[in-house]
Amino acid sequence: STQSTGIWNEPKQSHSSSSSGDAGPEDKKKRRRRRRRGQLPDPSKCQLRGTALEHPLVGTPSEITLETYLPTGEVCTVGGEPIDINVAAPDGVPTEFKVTDNNNGTYTIDV
Repeated sequence: STQSTGIWNEPKQSHSSSSSGDAGPEDKKKRRRRRRRGQLPDPSKCQLRGTALEHPLVGTPSEITLETYLPTGEVCTVGGEPIDINVAAPDGVPTEFKVTDNNNGTYTIDV
């Protein structure tokens, strides 16, 4: 893998997720209530964190965390949202990555 930068795009309207993870029944109920109220994560408020973003090393595996926030600025506390991200090497070439749903509103991106 190469060091990459990531962009989180607007969530797709489908209810499938490109991330892995198995949320419990209470988390699924919270997600359904949030969707009914139109409270999906707001990509403009979400943040990527990780040392790989600050100190990139080409050719070294990296871990980046996506923290999701609601339009109100509140932290999302459950996962399972349909996320769509693009990861590219510094030269712009798309890079393979794995997304893991931590079922707490954060997603780990292994590059």
